[in-house]
Amino acid sequence: MPNPTDPLPHIRELARQGLSITQDARVHADAKGEVRLSLAGLAPMALALLDRDRTQAQAELKKQTAVLESAFGKIGGWASKRAVDACDGMGHVRPVYGALYAHVLLRALAFAHPVTPETLCEHNAAAEAGEKLMELLCGTKIGAWRNGPADDLAMVPWLNLLSAAQSAALAQPFTHQHQAQNALQSVTPETENAGALHAQGIGDTQDTWVYREMTALHALDRLACMTGSPELAARAKAACLYHQAHTQPDYTTYQPWALGAFLRQPETRSFADQQLHDVAAHFAIEGGPGAAVAALLLADAAG
Repeated sequence: MPNPTDPLPHIRELARQGLSITQDARVHADAKGEVRLSLAGLAPMALALLDRDRTQAQAELKKQTAVLESAFGKIGGWASKRAVDACDGMGHVRPVYGALYAHVLLRALAFAHPVTPETLCEHNAAAEAGEKLMELLCGTKIGAWRNGPADDLAMVPWLNLLSAAQSAALAQPFTHQHQAQNALQSVTPETENAGALHAQGIGDTQDTWVYREMTALHALDRLACMTGSPELAARAKAACLYHQAHTQPDYTTYQPWALGAFLRQPETRSFADQQLHDVAAHFAIEGGPGAAVAALLLADAAG
């Protein structure tokens, strides 16, 4: 008998709705030598993951491989030193979109092609190309921690999440303690900032700072689940409690970053409920062109 308090069926339904209407509605083509990979193009792949359809996931990976080969051919191939952007269905680019793009691809690889002794060599051969893809999408090598501006530090949990995910997808040994420690070092201690992950700088608007918090929290929570790190889980919980108490819905977007983190804590379930309400309203008002990021995040939370 279905559990009426279980939010996952509603999240899956909303994710399926968003993925089914997602459109790549970019008005302008990429300029010569420019590459923008559309998150909207990952909707069929995310739907296959949501439905646990391995055959369809394999087919979508093959399609996406062709897209990537064509895209990188425009900038001189995989050996290019240029960065590659990921965009939403309307062509908007944010640094975290590249990380989200890579995250979906790695989830699909792990699900569609489980590593066996027979396929191990093939998967290991893909490791170098995978590393280059992440470097191009995220602007730095996986696992590299640059003690730089706040926007760079907010990407550190993502880089360590992708490092762990790539190792898992390719059945390579990895020390999750290293990735967990890197991610923890990139955020402030729980005793500072009342539990927020980053200090709000003088030049930060509330919208910019909250977005940085939500995107970093999403990766931190996913990495905590992947590695089983109690320290990461505790830090993610503290951040959820902070935003439950201090962050107004006006300062969050319709993109449900860290939805799974807020659902994991009974005390912050109402924050997640608000996120789901905002997404449903956005789908109804904006339709397919603006659905890509929210739909992918919903599918990530449901998976």
